[in-house]
Amino acid sequence: MKRKYDVTVVGGGLAGLITGGLLAKSGLKTLIVESDSVLGGRCQAFDWNGFRCDKYPHVITAFSKSKDVVLRKAYDMLGVPLELNDDIKWRMAIVGKKGQKRPEFTEPLDVSRGGEQFMDFFNVISGITFSSKQRAELRSVLEEMASLSDETCAEFVGVRFKDWAEENIKDPTARAFFQGNAILGAIDLADFSTGRMFFCTGACYRGDYAYLYPSGGLLMDTMIDPLGRAVKKLGCDIVTETTVKKINVEDNHVDGVWLADNRTAFESEVKTSIVVCTVPVYSILGGVLNEENFTKGELNFIKMTARWIKGDYIGYYFLDDVVPHDFPGWIHVFDQSAGIPVYKGDIVMYAGTELSLGGKAPKGKQLLMPFFMGGVEGPLGIDDPSLQDILKKSSEFEGVIEKVIPGFSKATQFKSFSFPGEWGRYCYTRYDPHDIIGVKSEAVKRLYFAGDTVYHPLCHTGTEKVAIIAIDCAEAILRDLRKK
Repeated sequence: MKRKYDVTVVGGGLAGLITGGLLAKSGLKTLIVESDSVLGGRCQAFDWNGFRCDKYPHVITAFSKSKDVVLRKAYDMLGVPLELNDDIKWRMAIVGKKGQKRPEFTEPLDVSRGGEQFMDFFNVISGITFSSKQRAELRSVLEEMASLSDETCAEFVGVRFKDWAEENIKDPTARAFFQGNAILGAIDLADFSTGRMFFCTGACYRGDYAYLYPSGGLLMDTMIDPLGRAVKKLGCDIVTETTVKKINVEDNHVDGVWLADNRTAFESEVKTSIVVCTVPVYSILGGVLNEENFTKGELNFIKMTARWIKGDYIGYYFLDDVVPHDFPGWIHVFDQSAGIPVYKGDIVMYAGTELSLGGKAPKGKQLLMPFFMGGVEGPLGIDDPSLQDILKKSSEFEGVIEKVIPGFSKATQFKSFSFPGEWGRYCYTRYDPHDIIGVKSEAVKRLYFAGDTVYHPLCHTGTEKVAIIAIDCAEAILRDLRKK
């Protein structure tokens, strides 16, 4: 590590590697700083007693056909081949029906069927069958959403979908069909954005929604490691186990950064002309940067995202070989014990079946990772659960899993859980479109943002959004440098 760089990138996850790599490719002396011992962020893997799996259950979701995925474009720009498998299919399991002896699995969700698939999905989870009149109204609304331009969708981000639906969708059952998206996403219906509903649902109606996963292994092995090697080859310096303690700002200009070595606690200053923050913006407020380093609108946006950051439950169950090898790789679980299907969470089979998502397990062992959303709207029903709350709810979920996979409890040899920050439900919430964090700071010159909390009205959460914003950020920096 040198003492002077053109650019310092805060964070060595997917966003930091893409942004830093693109800037290094353009000839800028670039430093990427990662506080963890390894790169990857949310794309890291874990190794434990012969198991090797992604730390978190997630796949790439994109509102486009697989060949048009922006993540692949970003990798192409950096000279890294990225093969994506578009055969990941979600299914639903219905348990708890009266007299039911085995779980009922639906056919895989086929988004290429667009709105018709949506209606079938709603029918399964609600038990409601649409009349021909209701289906006609639903088709009409879905077609309207599918025909709206991206610009029109963006104009509606500040409008409550609940208000729009009550004015424009006459049948209450049809309204419930759309509002179910908010409920499944654990989002307060009063805060669900109309613009987001238009964009997401319209894309799904066209059949443009794709579930993807890298071919040949885990995210760490197929995405992060090759990207890290490519970025270094382009001339990027990368340091790990190092924390950015402070971004120096003088006269509203970036002047450098203070770094701390996590192993020694030694601190040192690095002079840099440009800083790119790829970590969540709310995580650096009040430390790395202060309120005076943001405009009022930026602060409003940060507070909005922070309000929706809630921990989500991820369980890790290491099993003897009990799950059938043709078991679905990922299912939504609905319990109908009370008569009406109630969403309980997801079951992800990461190792031990034919559809495992790249995971590896010792012979005769399997890894199952259940998932449910936190927060008031999720199964926990509270924002700040105690350990007892989490254990109680996870124990209840284990009972549901037992109905889906008989013998699950006895086959469990070890279990644990994590409660990480959520998957980005703030992206679906209503906010003032004037209150945003863009890729370029409005308050500090030569300060840029490329994390997944950056404003983008139209892209989905996760890796696809990260790639879009990382490319936008790198291009904004290069445009600004050319202007000089």
